[in-house]
Amino acid sequence: MRVKIAHPWMFRDSAYYKYLGENPPPTVEYVNKEKKGARFFGKGLKAYLGVKLAIHFIRKFFPIPNIVIENEGADLVHCGRCINIGKLPYVVDIEDFWSLGGVKAYLPFGRMFIARQLASPKCKAILPWTKHAKENFLRIFDKRQIVEKTEVVYPAVPLQKYEKKEEAIIYIARYFWVKGGMLALEVMERIKAKYDVKCYVVADVPSKLKRKYNLEFLGTMPFERLKPYFSKSKLLLYPTLSDTFGFATIEAMSFGCPPIVTKTEDNYMEEIVERRYGRVVDARGLKPIATVARDKRFFEVVEKLVEEVAALLEDGKEWKKLSEECRKEIKEGKFSIKERNKRLEEAYYKGFKK
Repeated sequence: MRVKIAHPWMFRDSAYYKYLGENPPPTVEYVNKEKKGARFFGKGLKAYLGVKLAIHFIRKFFPIPNIVIENEGADLVHCGRCINIGKLPYVVDIEDFWSLGGVKAYLPFGRMFIARQLASPKCKAILPWTKHAKENFLRIFDKRQIVEKTEVVYPAVPLQKYEKKEEAIIYIARYFWVKGGMLALEVMERIKAKYDVKCYVVADVPSKLKRKYNLEFLGTMPFERLKPYFSKSKLLLYPTLSDTFGFATIEAMSFGCPPIVTKTEDNYMEEIVERRYGRVVDARGLKPIATVARDKRFFEVVEKLVEEVAALLEDGKEWKKLSEECRKEIKEGKFSIKERNKRLEEAYYKGFKK
């Protein structure tokens, strides 16, 4: 089967599509797979964020659903968080309930338009990234024809090779503040004061914070340059405050690097990170503004994160067990290429002869 990956923008802003194009199902050819998923860094990241802000601003006044028009060149379209109003049949993946155009696109007219398109026979399957995303989506779009074709397909990453681990912790984020950057810096500073460990910060951090904290600030970087740091790090610290998935977690797991994450009202990390291969710290009640104000709740969460990091640095046997479980989950579990491709093939071939 020939499948085209389509997006409402000229670029792909998620690692989901990079790993999709590079690791297709056995019976599928992605006709535009040479256009790999974009990851933005440095000046490119700033420009990308500027474009996103402009789009959000425009949508305040023109809440239009994400659409593409694909009429030929493939048997099927895999729509990346958008709807195909062209002639080709399609499946659509959704990161969360807002994926098809933002919350305002779901005002009465937009919601009716989206529901009509998704309920039509041309839409073969709706593929939420998580169970949480599915539940949220079906609260809005609860038509029987939509519910019946909605099934979770978790994103996946390939298993990575790595050499000997060092006493090192890594934090990575494109959006420093909302991904718990201040929590990460505070935790790393305290851990470094107690243990002989390296602390890698892969994010765009304000200059005044770089001067305050004695850590290794690497800035943002492409995945190929990031690999050596994942490879030698023992733990991923990812205290995100708002997240619908968090690709850094499963990318770290592919290197045998257990993730330590936070649970909040605005993220789904408890579904992504299970205790058998990571740790989840309850950070509910902590908002992004608190990471600036550094209130009581901020320091409570910091202490809990420090405890989890310290426990795994001190208990090599427990860390090894988690590390092995990480790689097992990536090799054959819900985040494996094999499992994702199996589910994608089932979705792609609905209404087609294999």
